[in-house]
Amino acid sequence: MPTHSTRMTGSVRPATIADLPAIAGIHKRRFAAHALGRYSTTLIGRFYRELLSSATFLVHEQEHGLDGFVVGAEQKVCRQCKYRFMRTCLLRVAWETLGQPEAVWPALRQAIRQLRLAAREFPSLAEFRLLSIAVDERVEGTGVGTRLITAFERQVSNTWPLYGLSVHRENSRAIRFYEKLGFEIEQARDSEI
Repeated sequence: MPTHSTRMTGSVRPATIADLPAIAGIHKRRFAAHALGRYSTTLIGRFYRELLSSATFLVHEQEHGLDGFVVGAEQKVCRQCKYRFMRTCLLRVAWETLGQPEAVWPALRQAIRQLRLAAREFPSLAEFRLLSIAVDERVEGTGVGTRLITAFERQVSNTWPLYGLSVHRENSRAIRFYEKLGFEIEQARDSEI
């Protein structure tokens, strides 16, 4: 019986504005239950557009197209990007939130949670954060996520030898992925570790 080996092809490169629709689509499919994932791919793309010029933003692409991304930045850059996004898209966010009655309360809870977290200090948390990493379902388990993390670390290691990230406690698959790569739990906060 012949055996088949899965050979990883493709490349990791910096994200471009042309990648935003694919990035937003992956985000929407992978994070549908999270705050940003409840919105349209247009709005998700506008959020990621704010990060393009000021974050470390990489994509993985194979012959069939873009199939994963990773983005990270300094905490102050993250705050600035979120602020610019909300300032420029507030009406669209409000419209889309009100158009989804089931999303109103989760959106309000998320906003309150973010305000509480902003008021608290987490002095041991790394100043540079991996904000988001996602791979398309069709390449899950093929090493694309590991390739993205490896390339991300190569990009940021000279300036930021230590970085942090947040994962929902219930996301055991992601926790196992990060632990396999050598990450350690630094501090649990609210629903994230």
